[in-house]
Amino acid sequence: MDTVNVYTDRQNIEVNEVISFDIEFEQITAISYLLSSLLSSTIITAIKELKQNDIFLDEIEGTVQAQLTNPLRMIPVRGYSDPSLIKDIRIKLFYYADTDDCEKVSVLMRNAQLFNPVYQLIDKGQEINLNIEFVL
Repeated sequence: MDTVNVYTDRQNIEVNEVISFDIEFEQITAISYLLSSLLSSTIITAIKELKQNDIFLDEIEGTVQAQLTNPLRMIPVRGYSDPSLIKDIRIKLFYYADTDDCEKVSVLMRNAQLFNPVYQLIDKGQEINLNIEFVL
């Protein structure tokens, strides 16, 4: 069996690998889904919180990076029995808004994550480093 079909309440998601080390691998891996969910929920939660405070973003985008410990365990290579863990999760958000108070915007976006269930679940298992940057 090469593919796992995951059925959620509204979607059918096909996953072929937990992670791939092949640069030509074009499918979405389980770790890619996890990190994409984390980043998208962080951005969506921030946008909604800012709208509630009458702050509207002109642009927002972000990056998410993480380190995988003991990656050879995922291949698997004989002799590597320690588990692979996701560590050092870093999210960087870049935004532009017509505001004079960038610090307030950053604080609101950061505090909004207290109400983001995806962010909170992952943050409890592995602390997330959230960096928010205003760009011109």
